[in-house]
Amino acid sequence: MHRWIKKFSKFSFMIVRCAVVMHFSAWSAVRIRTAIETITADMLQTVWNELDYRVDVCRITKGAHIEHL
Repeated sequence: MHRWIKKFSKFSFMIVRCAVVMHFSAWSAVRIRTAIETITADMLQTVWNELDYRVDVCRITKGAHIEHL
């Protein structure tokens, strides 16, 4: 194989790889934006209440009782 063909092949691969990464990034951004837009005020309030409760339990028991969210 000639030297210029090998270099061209690497260059072509880099271009295709960049295009795939850019497409994936754009697709991911759309999915993330869509997911964030579905969050409601009630959902945020529920999470906040649960976190507040768990912090209170942790404070009262002085850290002896910790559960994963």
